[in-house]
Amino acid sequence: MFWKAITRGKGKSSGSSQLVLHIGSHKTGTTSIQRACRQHLPRGVHYLDIRRPETRILQWRGRLDRFRVTLDLAAAEQVLRPQPEGGLHVTSNELLFWLDDPAALDALAAMLRDRFDAVTVLCYLRRQDRLALAHRKQVIAGTLATRFYGIDVTPLPRYRPHLQSYFDYAAKLGDLWAAAFGKDNVQVIPYRRDALVNADAVDDFAHRCGLAFRNKTPLAFNSSWAGNQTALGLYLIREGFAEEDRLSLLNALPPEGDFLPTRDEARAFLAHFDAANDRLARDWQWQGAPFRFETGFDMYPDPPAPRWEEADFIDMLRAASDHRAKERIPPC
Repeated sequence: MFWKAITRGKGKSSGSSQLVLHIGSHKTGTTSIQRACRQHLPRGVHYLDIRRPETRILQWRGRLDRFRVTLDLAAAEQVLRPQPEGGLHVTSNELLFWLDDPAALDALAAMLRDRFDAVTVLCYLRRQDRLALAHRKQVIAGTLATRFYGIDVTPLPRYRPHLQSYFDYAAKLGDLWAAAFGKDNVQVIPYRRDALVNADAVDDFAHRCGLAFRNKTPLAFNSSWAGNQTALGLYLIREGFAEEDRLSLLNALPPEGDFLPTRDEARAFLAHFDAANDRLARDWQWQGAPFRFETGFDMYPDPPAPRWEEADFIDMLRAASDHRAKERIPPC
């Protein structure tokens, strides 16, 4: 059975109430899952939206090794309440994966145990090099990823020790989430097509929650930039271009090529998390076997592809500006 009953407390609804707390991680279909939850949940299933400005339960500050996402417990107490009739409740925010305060998670778990008859923490994991590569678009957009990774005009971010706070999945799940909610209440799924129901994150999420979305249509958001757009976008944010100008120029640039690390670069980045992944395999299972990521690097070029350099960025910037200017000229 999906749900595991946990400590009963005061303040619960009259009917049995369950909560799925989806914590990401990033670049694992979270935007599609959240969109489906907002628009297509079946009757009787409740979405507790913790992402809107008026219901946000997370705050952030700092950059690089001082970057922190913190939990506003008072806000969480207002938003994360079961409906009087009980039933299934779901909530989702990949920013939860940045939390690293055990006391805050303990307090959140205690509050939710007091309100819901069952709480399940649901998490999808992507191999570290692949997640960091997919996260480059968020760096270009100037989101929290920019604060966390810093700005490098490279396919993968430069490794800095503070990346362990995010990419050490074993510590994140074992020492924080499982410690607060109980390991039996934490589900960890590899973000791979062959591991997902119908090779689709939304269908997989629905299956694990025991629900069926209404009128679901294929959902795909946060699609990637082409290689030249990614490289130019990183260059533009490094050079201080405003977000509106960055996006306008990138949309005006005809997409071309890939911006990928070499296999050796990807292996070197992933090696920083070998010990964490060994612990992950010891502590967690997937389908009865140790939880391990795929081992291939075939998605990366060998031999290495040529890299764009400063002069190339100037040429791309000029081409995008010319294209944008032509689009603004009204027809005769």
